[in-house]
Amino acid sequence: MTKIFNKIYDTGNIPKEWLKSEFSALPKKIGAMKCEKYRTISLMSHILKLLLKVIYKRISKKCEEQIWPNQFGFIKVVVF
Repeated sequence: MTKIFNKIYDTGNIPKEWLKSEFSALPKKIGAMKCEKYRTISLMSHILKLLLKVIYKRISKKCEEQIWPNQFGFIKVVVF
């Protein structure tokens, strides 16, 4: 799996099957009859979720190096 992820990371080509999501409507309460009484969830590939987590960790390390020490807005807060 590591070889596949590294190839995708290097080329930027993600298999089309991984990019497909299915949407499902779940009732907020039992017996819901109106559309606004439902919530929508997206079901996506577990492999894609893993890949996105790997990419996020790689990118976030690089981004943190570019942030000024006095930058506090829109970043993950570090609690001491």
